[in-house]
Amino acid sequence: MAYTELIYYLKANLQKPSVDFRWTDEDNKKLFEHLDEFFPDESLEAEENILEIKKAFKDYFEDVGYILFKMINRQIRLKVFPYTIEAKESINVEPIVEIIKSNDELITRRFRDKDDQILLQEKLVQKISEFVYNIENEEINKKELVKYAIRQALELKHSDIIINKNNKIFIKIFTYKKKVPETQKNTRANRYNGIDEEELITFQNDYFSLQENKDFFYFTAKRFVDVYFNQRQITNKIYELKVFAYIQSIIKEQLTEEFEQNDDFFIGFSGYIFRIYFKEVFEHIADLILEEISLLNGYMIDFLKYYSLDVVIVDGEKYKIPSLKSDNGQHWNSVSILSVAKSYVKTKQLIATIKKDYYILENQISSLYIGEETPLEYNNKVIKHLKQIEDNISSYKHRCDLKIDALNGEKKDEKKDMLRVEIQEIKDLVSSLEGQRSQLLRKKIQPDILNRFSSLDRELNILDRKFARESKVLEQSEQAYQSIRGALVKALIAKKERVK
Repeated sequence: MAYTELIYYLKANLQKPSVDFRWTDEDNKKLFEHLDEFFPDESLEAEENILEIKKAFKDYFEDVGYILFKMINRQIRLKVFPYTIEAKESINVEPIVEIIKSNDELITRRFRDKDDQILLQEKLVQKISEFVYNIENEEINKKELVKYAIRQALELKHSDIIINKNNKIFIKIFTYKKKVPETQKNTRANRYNGIDEEELITFQNDYFSLQENKDFFYFTAKRFVDVYFNQRQITNKIYELKVFAYIQSIIKEQLTEEFEQNDDFFIGFSGYIFRIYFKEVFEHIADLILEEISLLNGYMIDFLKYYSLDVVIVDGEKYKIPSLKSDNGQHWNSVSILSVAKSYVKTKQLIATIKKDYYILENQISSLYIGEETPLEYNNKVIKHLKQIEDNISSYKHRCDLKIDALNGEKKDEKKDMLRVEIQEIKDLVSSLEGQRSQLLRKKIQPDILNRFSSLDRELNILDRKFARESKVLEQSEQAYQSIRGALVKALIAKKERVK
């Protein structure tokens, strides 16, 4: 079972981790529907899978508390408790510090020839992990315990960043940001919270590749839509005023969840990567808005209608509203958007369902394969071999009958003895062939398996045709959807302008 798929599901479908979290029957139902779709051949109640599910939940809630977790008959019981002790008060700090100090040869200073980087090698990290894994004398955030002990052992500042990645621990010595005069706080001089851009570029190259964090900006957009649209239902006015600050705050929050509580650095870094992936974030937001509209979310439809107003008057001043105008000059409104979005999203979801069903069927069919062959191919090969053996048995029996007739008509004893030997040899050969035939008959595939394979194969062909048909429908609406998406992204980024 894929641990990363479970974590992805929890992040995308559960509320933000907290000690007040409540696991409901509906949560349980949705999770197992998801697991059944993605892991159809897995026994979810196998011990190793229960442990993997538990680990995913444990890691998801690790930042806020420890969990009591039970899973019986596909029913999860979950309770989150706050930690009973902070890392700095733990009796386990000193043993971890001692492990680090006594293994100095496993610490690479000036990692990658940079004075501000340190590496704790994999062997040392393994020693620390083994000790921490066996801690049973206190309920504590073990991730934070390890970080605190490393800070103590290496005399790090609170601002230095510790990153656990690929079974190694990397340490980035944080270079303090330059001081910006109060008069320049809102100028370019304070861009990225006063942190040198080269420092941010280095951090991104070394520790934040988009390939490894490919879902980061999707989760940014989803958290923004869930919190500020679906929960708070902010107005268009508030959206225009605060959207960039809200998004940067979410990015910063996600970074500190993943790395460290270093606001100085991550306020700057969040602004830096937001600028680089600015369009990508808003493309995700646009997709999520259009998905909500396809589900007839009244608030989102009203939010979108704002962009069809053209001109509004605020405090006696006229303002032109950003329009939903595509790059090719086409204007969209809430009605036309709703029509396209419903069709596009519905078709895309149907295709996703077809892909999941196809994956399930493929796994079921694969389980019927014999080596690299389908049951039909294997059975046909067995039948062909059987026919060859049957033909050989028939031919040898005929030859044996001829020899017996010759023996019965033979007068000479010497010739009779030779014929008897030849007859026995033929009989032995026939007996061997009959044994092979019996073995092959046992290898023949049972009719119920052949019928099941044929049935599954027909279903797969039906799904193939469905996929081709729906893909064509999606392709036909793709241009209109992308036009709407592009227009919506531009409108979401823009602000109303005063009309002179």
